[in-house]
Amino acid sequence: MAKYCPQYIPLAALVLISFLFLFPGSGQAASPPARRNGPFFTAWADVAQESPIPTQYWGMAASQYRQISSDAAAAAAFAAANPGKLYVFGDEPDQDCSTNPWAYAAAYHDFVVTVRAADPTARFSPAGFAEPNSQCCDDDPCQSANHYIGYAQQFYDAYIAQFGTAPPVDEWRFHNFGLNSWGWGTSTFLTVWSSQVDQAATWSVNHGAPMVLGSWGFIGIYWVPMGDSYFLAQMREAMRILQANPRISSAAYWSLQDTGSPHYLKYSDGSLTPEGDTYRGCGEYGCDAVQGQYISHFTGSYCDGTESYYTPYGIGRRSWDGRGVVGKTLRTVTNRSNKTSDGVCHANAWPNGNTLSGFVTVYETQPVCREVACVALGGSYISHFTGANCDGTESYYTPYFGSDGVRRSWNGKGIAGTIIYTLTNRSYRTSDGVCHANAWPYGNTLWGFVKVYRR
Repeated sequence: MAKYCPQYIPLAALVLISFLFLFPGSGQAASPPARRNGPFFTAWADVAQESPIPTQYWGMAASQYRQISSDAAAAAAFAAANPGKLYVFGDEPDQDCSTNPWAYAAAYHDFVVTVRAADPTARFSPAGFAEPNSQCCDDDPCQSANHYIGYAQQFYDAYIAQFGTAPPVDEWRFHNFGLNSWGWGTSTFLTVWSSQVDQAATWSVNHGAPMVLGSWGFIGIYWVPMGDSYFLAQMREAMRILQANPRISSAAYWSLQDTGSPHYLKYSDGSLTPEGDTYRGCGEYGCDAVQGQYISHFTGSYCDGTESYYTPYGIGRRSWDGRGVVGKTLRTVTNRSNKTSDGVCHANAWPNGNTLSGFVTVYETQPVCREVACVALGGSYISHFTGANCDGTESYYTPYFGSDGVRRSWNGKGIAGTIIYTLTNRSYRTSDGVCHANAWPYGNTLWGFVKVYRR
């Protein structure tokens, strides 16, 4: 018997043509990419910080884009002094059995009106809605109807019924911790979890805004100890799935500090747990921050494959651009190319391979947007490069796929800026990883590119 089960509420044109002929795309329409402000992955914490893991502070902080508040007056005062922020109204109203969607819709309306009066540029998001669970409901139909997408739809309909228009929403939020833990140890778990997440993301876009996965972290897998290799592998795959979804603009992990789950990200001494290393992009147990720029070595001939740093250089751990993190395991590696701090790829420097010991692996961290705003990528296709060896500025040609609005890169990783550029490219890399070096020796200049940003 359900405790509470409310009802739903009533270059030249020739060059351009050759580009489209060679790489025409499918021409199929796709969902609009999510707008991304700040890092994609954050972690809930009691402090606002940018490194080693960017956090989402529970409250309001001028250094962050997203603010959490249920106090309209306090949020309005903050907004007047800090214009252009996004405000999330409360948290999980569906977990409070006394807050039905009709009442929450009315409160959300009043909150938006109050804050917008103080800052007309403010943006808004309803609270995160929890995945179906037994709070306020005992049976499955009630849980589905009154949590997650079910509650969101009731809120949406209630707002229209009361105010005659759809609610002003710049981001929708859903929470999903994999609480049911079905199929842990098999592919079933991530299949079910990612399907639930994608359903919420699809609902969000269909209701006017991208989704933020407001809280996640597999806290339902409480019996698995910290640092379990299988858990970390599942965590990496989940992160890959989330970042590849063009309808999701951000995801916040629960949590940075120890809150009772064995899979938090930071020890009390400030060092990162194995989960923390994984979350910031480390592909092994234990990573260090890159300490500056010098030379990166690559197993591929065109600065692709595994990237590593040669520790006998003796000047700390570095990479060609000073970004990323480095593992602690010393390895013997056969490299074929290198990239120097000026961004030049010395392709095929060792055609037969150069095998040496003393390398540490360099891992990419979260993509960093270097424009006012960036958007998620929606898949893999072709990246173009201003350098002859798939180096220099990386970009995506927006007329592909009939100008469908989806941004892509050769491997589906990274984020894309929103400024359209005219660029002169000399090489490109396809989704099979092959660099087509010096494809246009004299350069191929076209309009319609967006820059791709990685770490």
